[in-house]
Amino acid sequence: MKFSILHIDDQELEGRLLKLELEKADANLQVLTASAPEEMQDAVENYYYHVAIIDLQYDNPKYNYKFDGIEIIKQIVAVNPMAKIIVVSGYTKSFMKDLNELLKIRNPYFSSPNLIAIIEKEGDSTKTAQEILVKIQEAQHEYEMMPWVLQNALESDYADAKNEPNSQLKGKKFERFVSLLFGNMGFQHIQRNVKDRSNEVDLIIRNDISDSFFEKFSSHFLIECKNFSARNKVDKNDFNAFEKKLKTSHGMTKLGFLITSNSFASTIQQEARVSASEDYKIILLSNIEIIRILRTSNRFETLKNIISEQVRVG
Repeated sequence: MKFSILHIDDQELEGRLLKLELEKADANLQVLTASAPEEMQDAVENYYYHVAIIDLQYDNPKYNYKFDGIEIIKQIVAVNPMAKIIVVSGYTKSFMKDLNELLKIRNPYFSSPNLIAIIEKEGDSTKTAQEILVKIQEAQHEYEMMPWVLQNALESDYADAKNEPNSQLKGKKFERFVSLLFGNMGFQHIQRNVKDRSNEVDLIIRNDISDSFFEKFSSHFLIECKNFSARNKVDKNDFNAFEKKLKTSHGMTKLGFLITSNSFASTIQQEARVSASEDYKIILLSNIEIIRILRTSNRFETLKNIISEQVRVG
């Protein structure tokens, strides 16, 4: 799996040049750049990244920015709390008070804060890129040397979602957990709460992962997340509603995941058997399958095994 980097900078050329330098220096890095306001918001919310490189001041006259880098960093901490953040800016002194406050926020999963470096942008772009690369490699090493930290982080996020008493927050936290789980397995582009005229889908995953198993499926997956209380189980009505979303996706997707933090009612198995002959597939992931994925050393392979157990791929 590639080590994913998100670079937020209002200067498009600088973003492209940094992407080239980083990916040339380390073939295992995959860098996504965003310069326009809409691109920035979309990338922060819908892209899985291990490290985010953030500029602080946005004054590109082509665009109308209604936020700065500090707000972007706060948003990252909220939607992707496992991400490490590197600030690269020529305006660090102007934002130092805010940066010092961010340095006090400890990452709940790692020993360091989310904000791991503040780099003053200089005229020598190559030197700046080298400084950034050193910090990225340090973060990468921490991920690789402490896989149990990531497992604990995912399990903690899952427990937090399951135990949330507020029904509205309960759903949002579970969607965030599922997004982080699939992102950790290599699926990098994950859209949340996508709406059209008739439907709303919790998560849409772009199937651009390089794997012969997943290449047999469609370009996108739909995911429906159900974080009900222990007394309520996902039943055939939930299955049928999700099935309708697959049928009306205009061929965009032939694979869907119906995921619950609890368990499925017995009626859902009959619905799954009825739909088995269709050209789309619905994979059922309950608490049992989620724990199975979390506790394994290779989550991606475990997910493939679960899919194979539920459908015949060929």
